[in-house]
Amino acid sequence: MFKKGWLKDRRGIEGLPMRLIIIVVVAVAVLAAIMAMIGMINPNKNLSISFREGTNFYSCGISHSDEYTVPDFVVKVTVTDADTGKPVKGATVTIYGYGGGGSSNPTDEKGETEITVKNVKIPANVDTIKLDLEVTAAHYNTLKVSDAITIVR
Repeated sequence: MFKKGWLKDRRGIEGLPMRLIIIVVVAVAVLAAIMAMIGMINPNKNLSISFREGTNFYSCGISHSDEYTVPDFVVKVTVTDADTGKPVKGATVTIYGYGGGGSSNPTDEKGETEITVKNVKIPANVDTIKLDLEVTAAHYNTLKVSDAITIVR
């Protein structure tokens, strides 16, 4: 079979495609198991935030209907590990919204940061706008909070 007559023996060719399919299926299963184990060794954790010294609601006290640029204001946020409650150092907190306004800042060793939000505009004939908040940190899932901050005209 392996000498000069191996080209004439068709039995090996009939079983070859099935063997290749089995090898590919087994290889994919092994690769999936390895990828799952890697994820179990170092999974990303979840983040949690809280607003400090105040609220996530700001009032401008302006009643006219023209476009209005909100004065700069400070948002104080604490970022913690959602499971343990321990502060997360070095997390980047970003606040963004209307008119390209917003800002970002990293957290300190207590997981705290103060973000000065700038250039937020309230469009004409709109009384309320909402800003979004995003927190990123190494080894953590990104936390996105839509409508995290409300600004009222």
